[in-house]
Amino acid sequence: MYTRFMKNYLISKFYDIFVQLNNGLDHLGFGIYKKHSKSDIRYFIQNLRPRLTQYELLRIGSENDGGYLVPDDLEGIEAIYSPGVDKNSSFELFFAERGIRCYLLDYSIESLPLQHSQFHFEKKFLGVVDDNVYITLDSWLRKNNEKGQNLLLQMDIEGEEWQVLQSASVSLLENFRILVIEFHGLPDRLGMRHNFKQTELLFQKLLKSFEIVHIHENNCCKSFRTQGIFIPEVVEITFLRKDRISGPKRIAPIPHPLDQKNIKENGLIKVPKEWTDEYK
Repeated sequence: MYTRFMKNYLISKFYDIFVQLNNGLDHLGFGIYKKHSKSDIRYFIQNLRPRLTQYELLRIGSENDGGYLVPDDLEGIEAIYSPGVDKNSSFELFFAERGIRCYLLDYSIESLPLQHSQFHFEKKFLGVVDDNVYITLDSWLRKNNEKGQNLLLQMDIEGEEWQVLQSASVSLLENFRILVIEFHGLPDRLGMRHNFKQTELLFQKLLKSFEIVHIHENNCCKSFRTQGIFIPEVVEITFLRKDRISGPKRIAPIPHPLDQKNIKENGLIKVPKEWTDEYK
């Protein structure tokens, strides 16, 4: 029986072929699936442009993959929740060395790549049910008895983030001051009409309580052209809860000087001009 990761790999490869075929037809004015309108996709992407705040951004974790930019609003952070560890826990180590509790999840590994007294590891995936393999975000927080609004969530769970975030209530998400989330399959989410509305509603929910303060395109995968707009397959988005932000609303430039390529050997990928200074 295929493992979860083999299954995701095969799905990714199939989707890659599918989108490339569709992109070829797109040049001829055809498509395999019913697309959403270009104006709606452009408007959605435009609304994801990150905001400058009173906090500078810090790079935490590895130099390449495993490193993320977060706002320098870390004083008072009580605990880190980090589902999806794999072979890199450099991000969590930064906080552990400062005496902050770090809760980590990953069913695919037997033990953490690094050990620390502040690390609390559980061999499970984050999901939308509670069973021997999965645990919900709500159950995970209650199990660790973490309350308040001074938590940080760093989540890279290979596409499961959509269901996890859709199932989480606004009040549950507001326990986190900062969210760092890796979103997978964005071209599919925006290009296919039946997925677009769900994606739009999810971000509307997130943006009620949070502002996007940084976006980074992960060059592990390609960008795909959807309705003439290049959309990265994988993007890392950092959110900061709105009650932590003051001052005028200003658009932050992309890329940030602290950004680095996730995969050093890979080239840069195309991003929507709506995220860059090219867009006026």
